[in-house]
Amino acid sequence: MSIIPERDVNRKGYTMKKTLLWLSLLSASFLSSAYANNAAIEKSLAKMGITVEEIRNSPIKEVKMVLTNEGVLYTSEDGRYVFQTAIYDISGSVPKNTTISTLSTKIDEISDEMIIYKADKEEHVVTIFTDPTCLYCIKLHKSIPEYNKLGITVRYLAFAREGLQSKSADEIQDVWCSSDQKQAFVEASKGNKVTHTNCKIDTSTHYNLGLQMGIQGTPAIVYKQMILPGFVEPTQLKAMLKNFDKQP
Repeated sequence: MSIIPERDVNRKGYTMKKTLLWLSLLSASFLSSAYANNAAIEKSLAKMGITVEEIRNSPIKEVKMVLTNEGVLYTSEDGRYVFQTAIYDISGSVPKNTTISTLSTKIDEISDEMIIYKADKEEHVVTIFTDPTCLYCIKLHKSIPEYNKLGITVRYLAFAREGLQSKSADEIQDVWCSSDQKQAFVEASKGNKVTHTNCKIDTSTHYNLGLQMGIQGTPAIVYKQMILPGFVEPTQLKAMLKNFDKQP
């Protein structure tokens, strides 16, 4: 049996309904404001011929992160100001690229399209944007046994350093559509023609993701919130990865 008077029960029920209605209106108002802001950003960037793929919050208050066909941009919430840069968290001893952290899910989405050289005793996993026609990419490729021996798994994504309309872009597509991708990479690095079959892999997706991450050349080594441009000698890379993992 309830010991609360009926009028109190009704009052509490009324108060609860009133609170839920208030929260519902507040949520609707917030979503409406967010959509309005996003629309303003899309409209502003459309003037520049830029197509917006996705709008996210950035680590900086009142600044939005915008994924576009031209890479990652940052804008004011009203879409009035736009800038293109990498945002680093420098609270620790090693700068952390927050853009990379945000886009890491996109890397995972195409993990089944990677050419992977797995370390037997894996301690670190790096993703490398590569091009078999690039001299330093070839140098890095020859060092893969050393990386693996040090516990570093290497995962390749394609990045045509001369652009998607180049000869190297066609050669990269041939490598990724080959029945033996690893051997095809070696052959392409020697300048040999690679035969392939039709496949569903579109290496332009890798290239566009690289652009969004701010990559401009190859090889580019991505590890968590860090990008290392160029070839890094195996023992040096191992030391850098260990040092990065020590940071909070």
